[in-house]
Amino acid sequence: MKESELFEVDLGNRKVHLIKFQRKSAQGRHKHTNKDGKNIHKTQAGRANTKWSIPDLATRLSSGLWKMRTNPYYTGEGGESKPLPNSDWNEKGVDKMKYISWQEFFEISHYKTPGYYSSERASLHHMAANRQFRPTALQSFRYNLVDGTNMLDLSKPKHQLMYFFALNCKDAFLKDKNDRKRFPRALFYLQEVDAPAEEEYLSNIEFDSAIVNLVELKDKSAPEILRQMAVILNVGTANLSASSCYNALRDFIMGDMVRGSAKTNTTRFNEAYKILKKKGGRARFDTMYKLQEMINQRVVLIENMTYIWSEKRGTDMEVLGKTREQVIASLMDEGNAHILQMLDGELSKKMLK
Repeated sequence: MKESELFEVDLGNRKVHLIKFQRKSAQGRHKHTNKDGKNIHKTQAGRANTKWSIPDLATRLSSGLWKMRTNPYYTGEGGESKPLPNSDWNEKGVDKMKYISWQEFFEISHYKTPGYYSSERASLHHMAANRQFRPTALQSFRYNLVDGTNMLDLSKPKHQLMYFFALNCKDAFLKDKNDRKRFPRALFYLQEVDAPAEEEYLSNIEFDSAIVNLVELKDKSAPEILRQMAVILNVGTANLSASSCYNALRDFIMGDMVRGSAKTNTTRFNEAYKILKKKGGRARFDTMYKLQEMINQRVVLIENMTYIWSEKRGTDMEVLGKTREQVIASLMDEGNAHILQMLDGELSKKMLK
């Protein structure tokens, strides 16, 4: 689940995994094997666990509960009041608010009083000097995560909070495999129960669609389209035969499947194909092709993330744009038809050499 999606959904009865990475044991337990000689991946004795608590920032606990979300209790302008599950909130006018904080949402849905889930941090000096000190709910929040896989049942309040904190503590919990490179010291990995199967399913669908689209491109489009697609994806040139371009595009798509990840090449191919097939998309497709050819022939240079018109360097026409999308949009603008005509002329001369 993407983080942006979390803030638009209610926590339901889904189940997720929190996986605690197992460390090597100083006593060598990680080398233990069973009777067949297979490593049993034992790192610590018994059901050893990590007692997780909310990280303490300089000003408050890093709970993320101050972030806003849509209000499920909002009745709309002039709408009839809707009874809240928690009577302590009846006088707060919550039903008139389009957005509430996650703290307010959890306090209402968990039948807590306003302010119960405060992110106020505890002063160590105050804790030591005041014998009457009692930590708040979040200051005392602890969740035991045992070695290996921990199941979170999101119908339970404490599990809901643990899930929310895991999504908000970016430097403590990994959301996908790529995060391991960014946060190598993170101990925990957050995963939807059906995520591996769902991820593989979506990857296979993307891959299958790319192959079907490629075959359709070969059978129902002019050979020139195959060449343009190969140029756009930077796997071929305009002087290649249609069959060579087809083979290059197929290898491009298959490369993802060989590496076990159909999220890059297949996605790029399908996106370009959708643009081509979209009503009025041929003009954009042609512009994408021309821009890539201009880059290949060094009519346009990419320097410091900026697209430079080589022949106009040092003039007010030097910079074509900061991003590829910006340049494509500019070249498709009818007001810049003279610029595209001049670039086309330079490109034709280069390709004739």
